[in-house]
Amino acid sequence: TLFRSYSGLLSTLAREIPAKSLYISGFNSITRFFCLLPFIDANNPDLKLLVMIPAGALAYFPGTFLRAPFELLSRQMQTGIFVTEEEAVKTLLSDREMLQQNLVRSWGLVLLRGLPFGALQFLGSKMNQGR
Repeated sequence: TLFRSYSGLLSTLAREIPAKSLYISGFNSITRFFCLLPFIDANNPDLKLLVMIPAGALAYFPGTFLRAPFELLSRQMQTGIFVTEEEAVKTLLSDREMLQQNLVRSWGLVLLRGLPFGALQFLGSKMNQGR
């Protein structure tokens, strides 16, 4: 049903809003820091490109710790394991050992899936702005 496809929306918003805020502020700060290094010419577009990719990856990393628990929650709700977020949270918190294993797996997936994307995400938007 249509309603089922929106299950986990609240946890998705709680996951993405703080994580994206961290990413954007981190990306801008790291890029500025790299551009202040003496061996980087901030006006050279080729060097700026080389600065943006590691800045994107470094900025994405802290947000993975925020994303992992919510990713776990959303995934289990969307697959139908749990019907409500309240039920999911109660069940997941009831077994701490299983919770720890699930969080580590979830964090690993978030990291593997998102780190390359985080490195290239701002790069695409910045390159489109230059056109």
